[in-house]
Amino acid sequence: MTWRRLDAVAAAPLPWMRRLAAHYDGPLVVGGTLLVSRVARGIVTPAVRAVVAGREVPVLGPSVAVRLTDAATVESSFEGAAQMRTDEVGACLATAMAPLVDAVRAAVPVGRRALWGLVADAVGQAAVDVAGTSDDAAVRSVAEEVNDAVAPGSAMRPTWFPVEHEGGRHVFLRRAACCLLLRSRTGTACTSCPRVEDEERRMRLESWLSGNGRAAPTQFRGQVSPDHLFACSGTVVRVHDANGSDGSTST
Repeated sequence: MTWRRLDAVAAAPLPWMRRLAAHYDGPLVVGGTLLVSRVARGIVTPAVRAVVAGREVPVLGPSVAVRLTDAATVESSFEGAAQMRTDEVGACLATAMAPLVDAVRAAVPVGRRALWGLVADAVGQAAVDVAGTSDDAAVRSVAEEVNDAVAPGSAMRPTWFPVEHEGGRHVFLRRAACCLLLRSRTGTACTSCPRVEDEERRMRLESWLSGNGRAAPTQFRGQVSPDHLFACSGTVVRVHDANGSDGSTST
């Protein structure tokens, strides 16, 4: 799909939702939840990365451009960057995502609270994207501060899920909301999904760490591939400077 400003996607989300639903052979509601989740992660991950590095933060707002690839991943493009406090990042993310959350809520039977839970989950996943599975309290603190603005006082916020493995401590995510990928034909779900029991989650993470040691599998059953590490994986970020040049990074 071609590049669209985020406010344009919110104004007409159905083509995007249908594309995602068809990719996973699922109902339209799956397309809606994945659209919110993937767009949120696509625009917040570079912001978290910049805050952690002490750099200017890509400007989050209606001018953010997004594109859905053939692989059902999200590419994001930003017009410039600015110095921004962590709480400001959260406030800007909430403002940018609110029209899309409202549009998806109006299109499919999914609660507003659950959709904002998916946005908060995207912030938590951004911290894992930035820190890997290392026990990096500073990165997690940034994500928590962003979510203080995104979901103040809400129970729909992700929690950290530590796993001890071979003398090391790895930190993963337990999501607050389910993206409903279980309702697709594949019937798969993230290991971080709140519907997965913690005992099962820990067993799968320990098993994965024994063979790979870098990230978490998502599926209940079957082979785990790099393309399915998380339900909303795969974003490409472009930040344009005042001269119109851009640098691209994959996350």
